[in-house]
Amino acid sequence: MIKHKVFSPRSISLLVIVSLVIAILLSSFGCAVNTGDLAGRINGEPIKKDEFYSSYRGHYAIFSYKNGHSPDQKEKDKLIKETWLNITRTVVLRDYYRKYKLSASSQEVLDTLSKNIPDHIVQSSLFRVNGKFNSNLYQLSLTTDKPENLTALRRQYQEFYIPTQKLKAKLLENELITQADKKMMARVITGKATLELAVFDQDQAKIQVSDGEIAAYYKENLAQYLQEPLIKLNYCRLPVLTDDLDRQSAKLVADSVFAQIRLGRSMEELVAGDKNKQLSFIEHGFVKTAELPAELAIILNGLSEGEASEPQAETNGWMLYQKIQSTKTLTYYRSMFVQSIPRSVSLAAPEAIAKRLQNLALSIGLSEAANEFDLELYTLPAQNPDSLVIFKSDLARHLSKLRESSSGTIWEPLYSSEKNAWFVFEIVSNLPRKVKTLEEVFPEIKAQLARNNSKKQNLNRAYAWQTDPAANPPDQIIILENVGLDTSHQDFPISRLYVKALQNHLHKKAAPFIAHKQLIIIPLVKAYTPGTAKVSQAQIISAYNLGLDDNWFDTWLDEKVNQAKVIKYNNQ
Repeated sequence: MIKHKVFSPRSISLLVIVSLVIAILLSSFGCAVNTGDLAGRINGEPIKKDEFYSSYRGHYAIFSYKNGHSPDQKEKDKLIKETWLNITRTVVLRDYYRKYKLSASSQEVLDTLSKNIPDHIVQSSLFRVNGKFNSNLYQLSLTTDKPENLTALRRQYQEFYIPTQKLKAKLLENELITQADKKMMARVITGKATLELAVFDQDQAKIQVSDGEIAAYYKENLAQYLQEPLIKLNYCRLPVLTDDLDRQSAKLVADSVFAQIRLGRSMEELVAGDKNKQLSFIEHGFVKTAELPAELAIILNGLSEGEASEPQAETNGWMLYQKIQSTKTLTYYRSMFVQSIPRSVSLAAPEAIAKRLQNLALSIGLSEAANEFDLELYTLPAQNPDSLVIFKSDLARHLSKLRESSSGTIWEPLYSSEKNAWFVFEIVSNLPRKVKTLEEVFPEIKAQLARNNSKKQNLNRAYAWQTDPAANPPDQIIILENVGLDTSHQDFPISRLYVKALQNHLHKKAAPFIAHKQLIIIPLVKAYTPGTAKVSQAQIISAYNLGLDDNWFDTWLDEKVNQAKVIKYNNQ
């Protein structure tokens, strides 16, 4: 299981965009291409134009979302540079993954994401029930992609996050620790020391923040205070009932699909070549065999690995299942749905009712019109358009229209082949994205600036004490005797303080500044007693890691990016 750092996007919508950008960066580069199709090369690896611009569009979308406006020319130029920078990072990382043969299995991904749920998932609205995060809903989506498809999240962890954690360990073991470092770490690991801790607490600072500072910060950071767009919808659903002829036509397609899978074609290929958009495919991944529905378990148990089931009848079509692999407790499978496409005669009757419903709704509102037609009215609470579950289907192409519709708009009937129904939508209210007023965010900014200023002041106090201890006393002086690598303390990260203090002491450097929560701690070595015990390579790596800065990997990666040979064609 890999422990990981997580990020917290301001919304699940931004998460989706970021996921797409990372997916593009991780999967696209390195194909054999013609030079005329190239945007450039990085360390000799060709970067195709369409891949470069796909990545650029992802950066463009993130910028527009975060800032509430499209970038101007200067900002576009900056985005192009950022795109090249991120592609270079990806190429460098993939080179190192290959060098050390690093990868992650599907089971590693599931174990990691099951036991270490990312913060942005816990905080998102997708898995909240009665205002609280529902772990069961998340775990179900993680293994079945229902009700939420987490393919992009699993892919990020499999192709990027987990290999990166493994790479950090490889770098520490093989590249970063010199012989001199090993000797130094042996002295640190076996020794004992008396430490004097000078502790500075930023909560002790009394910070005043002026109205002018708050107004200036607000003006400079308007993009931080963009409200989410909120849309409230009513709609009626008029299902299309397929007849026997529709189902028989779909069965012929399903039989053809079954035959092609038996001949070795993949479900992905078949969906990609489906011009009628009649096929849909889900990669379920590993699912606990004991938790499979009974009927599905019987079907999958009767299949050998790689084999597909014969088409199974569903309400609006036919389902095929393919077993990929079975382990002791898990089953990895895929499914493909072949939809019964209603003929014009099947579509016509509900479409006519939907049009009459819309016409009446224009006069008396959809709620009253639904009552007159004896139809159920569905009301969706105000939410971000990207979170509307009803639009996570072929209706998604109408999202831009949804955002532009004014309150009170009643749309012409829309047909969804995925939902097999006609829909009549009413925009109850539409609050576009706008910037919160200064009055709304005043307390938030004041608290933020107070924290920032107290942190700066605390750091200045620590520097002043280092220059003149007598004139600038710390908040606490703590003496700890007989401290070693295995010493613990309820309030302080003693192992880290010991390693960094002794490193600086043995190198004859000034005592380090260690940030811990709201504290700055300066550990001074007052006495040191060397030891003679033998130490292992694992002990050296563990101790060396304690002495590294938190951003050591980013620093290493920046160096490799700066050393990369980047050739850009056509002024991209």
